[in-house]
Amino acid sequence: MKKGFQLIDHTADAGIRVWGPGWKEVLEEAAKGMVSLIIDLTTVLAKEERTVQIEGENGEEILLNWLREILFLMEQGGMVFSKFMVEEDNFSHKKADKYWFSGKLVGEKVDPTRHDICTEIKAVTRHNFTLRKKGLLWEAEIIFDL
Repeated sequence: MKKGFQLIDHTADAGIRVWGPGWKEVLEEAAKGMVSLIIDLTTVLAKEERTVQIEGENGEEILLNWLREILFLMEQGGMVFSKFMVEEDNFSHKKADKYWFSGKLVGEKVDPTRHDICTEIKAVTRHNFTLRKKGLLWEAEIIFDL
């Protein structure tokens, strides 16, 4: 498989394993995986877009900050998203001691008549967090506090 995600069992919490040929794909799949724990992605219409800027000193920080920003926008903005795209980045070189990327989230405001919240995620954690190159693919495991 070139890219994707799967749910992983974890005592009292929830987790995902994601993979892809590069950071971009891992970021996009991690977002899909996390949000799929919260809501059925097929029920979310592409009505609104949000653009976010994410920075971090390394790949781990970039990935965690991305997921935390999505979770924040969902909780505080009353949004649900189903499409996640990394649009512009400097992953191949550092500028100002930080990596950065610009991402786009596509979705809509929560509609209680169509959206059933399956799981409430309290936080994206560093517990058992990994991001590594495995063969030709990048792979990450992320645990979420429920």
